[in-house]
Amino acid sequence: MPTSATRDEMGRLSLQGALTETRRCLLCHDAPCSQACPAGTDPARFLRQLRFANLLGAARTVLDNNPFGGVCGAVCPTSRLCEKACCRQGLDEPIRIGGVQNFLHRYGLEQGIEPPPLAKPTGKKVAVIGAGPAGLSAARELALRGALVTVFEARRKAGGMLRYGIAPFRLGDEAVDREIGRIAALGVEIVTRKPIKGRSGAKALLGKGYDAVLVATGLQAGRRLPLKRADLPEAVTALEFLASANTEGKKGLARRLAHGKDVAVVGGGSVAMDAACQARELGAGRVYAISLEALHELPADAEEVALARARHVIFVPQTRVTRIVRRRGALAGVETVEIDWKEPGLLVPANAVDRPGTEAGLRVQAVIFAIKQAHDEAAAELVSELRCSEAGWLRADEKTGATSAPRIYAAGDVTSGGSTVVAAVAEGKRAAAAIMPGAGPPARPAQPSLALEFCGIKFPNPFCLSSSPVSNSAEMCARAFDAGWGGVYYKTLGQEQKFKVYHPSPRLNAVDYEGVRTAVGIQNVEQITDRPLRDNLKDIETLRKKYPDRVVGVSIMGFTKDDWAVLAHACEDAGAQLLEVNFSCPQMAAEGTGFRVGQTEELIELFTAEAKRACKIPVVAKMTPNITDMVPVALAAQRGGADAVSAINTMRAISHVDLDTRCAMPTIAGRSIISGFSGPALRPTALRFVAEMAKAAELKIPISAIGGIGTWQDAAEFLLVGASNLQCTTAIMRFGYRIVEDMIEGLRDYLRRTGTPSVAALVGGALGSLTEPAMLDHTTEAVSQIDKDKCVGCGQCYIACQDGAHQAISLDAERKATVDEDHCVGCLMCRHICPVDGCIGFKIRTRKEFEPFA
Repeated sequence: MPTSATRDEMGRLSLQGALTETRRCLLCHDAPCSQACPAGTDPARFLRQLRFANLLGAARTVLDNNPFGGVCGAVCPTSRLCEKACCRQGLDEPIRIGGVQNFLHRYGLEQGIEPPPLAKPTGKKVAVIGAGPAGLSAARELALRGALVTVFEARRKAGGMLRYGIAPFRLGDEAVDREIGRIAALGVEIVTRKPIKGRSGAKALLGKGYDAVLVATGLQAGRRLPLKRADLPEAVTALEFLASANTEGKKGLARRLAHGKDVAVVGGGSVAMDAACQARELGAGRVYAISLEALHELPADAEEVALARARHVIFVPQTRVTRIVRRRGALAGVETVEIDWKEPGLLVPANAVDRPGTEAGLRVQAVIFAIKQAHDEAAAELVSELRCSEAGWLRADEKTGATSAPRIYAAGDVTSGGSTVVAAVAEGKRAAAAIMPGAGPPARPAQPSLALEFCGIKFPNPFCLSSSPVSNSAEMCARAFDAGWGGVYYKTLGQEQKFKVYHPSPRLNAVDYEGVRTAVGIQNVEQITDRPLRDNLKDIETLRKKYPDRVVGVSIMGFTKDDWAVLAHACEDAGAQLLEVNFSCPQMAAEGTGFRVGQTEELIELFTAEAKRACKIPVVAKMTPNITDMVPVALAAQRGGADAVSAINTMRAISHVDLDTRCAMPTIAGRSIISGFSGPALRPTALRFVAEMAKAAELKIPISAIGGIGTWQDAAEFLLVGASNLQCTTAIMRFGYRIVEDMIEGLRDYLRRTGTPSVAALVGGALGSLTEPAMLDHTTEAVSQIDKDKCVGCGQCYIACQDGAHQAISLDAERKATVDEDHCVGCLMCRHICPVDGCIGFKIRTRKEFEPFA
């Protein structure tokens, strides 16, 4: 497979590829993908975390929830599990969840993410027989719960099927060693070359001081078809072949069988695809994959089939092998016949019937049987004392893994006859929870603290709900607090007897980007709360009592001078900790309110003073962006006694005009208004206003920032330009209260990574970089640098440079972009529109001609 900007030669996603997938994610409520993951890896969570720039958090989710998260992302049949459940397939195709998971696991290891914390030692000792995915996942979970764990493995190295049963080109020792190393680092003792033998082997461990034993021996032996000559040296099981490919065991059996030979692989499952691909990797000529199933019925995952197709494996579906041909003492071919199913959908050999006249033969020099697995002799003897099924698999409780013997449990392929890695991991985790019931592993410590003081009030974190539809009732605010929000500015209260609020409907319209429903901006014509004042005051009182560790602020809007005082006093009596006086709503039906007040310095000063006189709690003046310079009106609020300002509220705008009706949107009975616009599209404007106020030496009061905040990165930017409190609405309307988890985790990681001691230490950190045009360095200039190895030849940079810049970029004979450095002036438009991350960089050079400003 070719390497690209989004994936490597193995099809593994890069960061750009993973981000591309997560942007397609619908971020479903009660996401079906997470429900469909047997191991509890929680794909919905890590997809959302990555979507909201919480990269380390996403990697942490994978590493914490699944000890073999990288392996599962690479080899598990995701198309039959999480991706099958993905709601996106109702639109086009499922998110490549396995690819994203595999990337995040690799990224987490590269970043050295620390293992989860251990519970206090309990003194309980547990023995695990078998160091495959089931046994090792159980061992890890037991160690996290405080047990002393010893894993006994018969082979030379731990890993089980991961080490010996998966094609090395897909996984390899290094990946397996890394994951096992993280488990051993938790204190798990792994003893190799130590088989537990005999009918009483498991019970004997109980007699040696172990409180419980988990049998996770897996299946070590492959099966052959019951055909004459199936025991020829050139006819092997897939497990024998793959084990040799991984270890070069038995004097290079796999390479000897495959190199320069034509090979028949019998089977249509994952192991068969691995064996077929590995045979091609080892230099086989033609490789045939012979299966009873039709192509659309193959049990192998779609991506595994795609890997085989990419390696030119020849599929021979709906066919069975009837005879192995030997000539001159060596395997020389197979004879086959096509089949039909007697009963459609029942994909078992006994249901197959031959089609007369379809007999054929294939000339091959090796046969690999990839049909079923079985116990080897030692494992068969070990489990024989326990209750088994007719097929020979250990009987174990589906929920606990308990066997017929007290204190002996089982998990993985030994109980199922062969399943997936993710299923084995899930069973190991369930058995561990049964062995060590009660509380699960301890949570990671929430450090560093994000506590921040604003207006003399300590917020547990700087993230608050804005006064808006997201803070309209106690029930809504309570859910937000439960999700982790540090405070709330309760939706604006008014004097209902003075002005009864009726919200127009429909009242929202969205601005999308390039035809995709991104809602980069939302226009709304909603006004202040339409709920009765007494109900709102009761809700505020309820919130204060139920959430004493969170901050409850309330927004108010008066219609007369006295209204501000009455509302301020009522809110304080209800328990509000701070007051936000709303001078900025751009779509009030009542004359002389909202942004009209916010454009008049005298009214701002007067109404702020009225609110301050009526209460003892801090007062925050909410500024309108519908003004040229916000500093003068903020100073008016300061003169009126405001303890802080908040900015910005929504910008007056027209989001769209309906070309059919020729009416602006949202359209209400054929009419519309110019009204408030919010969301990510407004963030640059909000950053500008906040920075200008923060830089104004005469403005001494702190700033609460509003305007397009949806990720921790947005939050950090507003803090760096001078805000010390943050409010959010549009992102919550789009994605829900849950986004605060990623803002909190992402901001914590940023503080740790940069060595910043607190959130307060960020505030204003970028203001020193803002200067006047004449103060910028004009002695140097940037020159674009294009990495031709990454260039995909789209010509976007060429178009931008030819038609919008200085004609410094051309395309060579291979359509690769080239920079004429003599013409490049370093605008870097090419870099900003290039679709390939890291393809275009720049260097700095001294400007050839520069005369200092007079």
